[in-house]
Amino acid sequence: MPRSNGPLMVAIEGPDGVGKGLMVVHLRSAFNTTFRPQARIFHHNSMPKPFCDDPWRSAVNFAAQRAAATMPRKGEVFIADRWFWSTRVEALTRGVPDATQNAMLALVVAERAEYDGRVARGELRPMRTILLDAPTKVLEARTTQRDGKVHPNLAAIRSEYLSLAKNLGWPVVSTDCPIEEAAAKVTKIIDEWVSEESDS
Repeated sequence: MPRSNGPLMVAIEGPDGVGKGLMVVHLRSAFNTTFRPQARIFHHNSMPKPFCDDPWRSAVNFAAQRAAATMPRKGEVFIADRWFWSTRVEALTRGVPDATQNAMLALVVAERAEYDGRVARGELRPMRTILLDAPTKVLEARTTQRDGKVHPNLAAIRSEYLSLAKNLGWPVVSTDCPIEEAAAKVTKIIDEWVSEESDS
C-alpha cells in the first residue's frame, strides 16, 4: 500500500442531541490557530421536509454530499460532522422496510469501498472516528428542547453507536458535561492523532 501523505481525517459521530454540531464549532476555533493545523470542517446540509424524514432519500443525499466534499490539503485536519457510519446506524434502528435497510447498508458498503480505495492509492489516510455520547434521558431532553419533540429510537441509536465504538476501537467522549470540557477532551485526542501522523 502506498504511504499516504494526505491530511488527518476525523469523523465526529453520535446520536441526535449529543452535540455534534456544537462540538465541531468548538473544534474549528481550537484548530484554526497558529499553534495547530488548520481545520476544514464538513457539515451535511439537511433536505427540506418532507424529504428529510425519508431515511433512504436522506442517506442518498448525505452520501452525495460526502462524495462532493472538498478534501483538505496536506497539513490540514478534516473534521466531519458524521460520515457514512450514521447511515448504517439509521438503517439498523429506524424500522425501515427490509428492502430500504438493505439498500442503505449497500450504500455504506459502497462508500467504504470507495474511501478504502483512495487510502490504498495513498490519496487519503484512514478515517479516525470519535463517538460523542450522553445518557438517553439527556438526549431526549435536548432534542425536545431543540425540536419540540423527542426523536424516535434514541436508546436504540445510542446502543448501536456504542456497539460500533466497542467493535472498531473508537474513543468515546461524554457530552453530559459543559461543552468546553468535552471539547477539550476531543481536542486532546485529535492532537495525539496529529502527533502520531507526523511521526509516521
